[in-house]
Amino acid sequence: MDYSIHPLTLNELPTICAIVHRGIREDFTMYDEKIRQIYIRRFGRRFYRQLIAKKGNVVLGGFVGDELVGVLGIKGDFGGAAFLDWLIVKRKFRSRGIGTALLSAGEKWALENKYHYLYFYTETRKNIDFYKKKGYEFIGTFRKSWYGSDEYAMQKVLRDKPFPEIYKKHKTH
Repeated sequence: MDYSIHPLTLNELPTICAIVHRGIREDFTMYDEKIRQIYIRRFGRRFYRQLIAKKGNVVLGGFVGDELVGVLGIKGDFGGAAFLDWLIVKRKFRSRGIGTALLSAGEKWALENKYHYLYFYTETRKNIDFYKKKGYEFIGTFRKSWYGSDEYAMQKVLRDKPFPEIYKKHKTH
């Protein structure tokens, strides 16, 4: 299957939200409906508008032809770390390499933008194995955290040492 990965723009907000919201409704059944609705409101147009607009962040899209079928948000943190936010691929396009390609493109983007470390949380234990195959490490569990559910923390060190440029952003005395 041919697909492409590239950064998304504000013009694609409706489609980004449709994919993320459908994923929340269909794939996060461990949450009751009330919690899924909270997540849908929290990760809506405003969230993605801010994510796309802020320098040091990106939302990557996976396309089959002209159709957006997957999304990965990356939120720059500080000190060379970045947070992966919502990797979601439409159900009918899963197991075709698009999620892996989004992760790879995200790692490449992170290195190009001077991030040496990626981290995120996943809500399902089955996802841990997927991420481990991609070189991510399981580092622990936030027990009964957001809305009382367990969150599994994952990380990947992309480069042993931080980029020297990250220190120039912060003047020390």
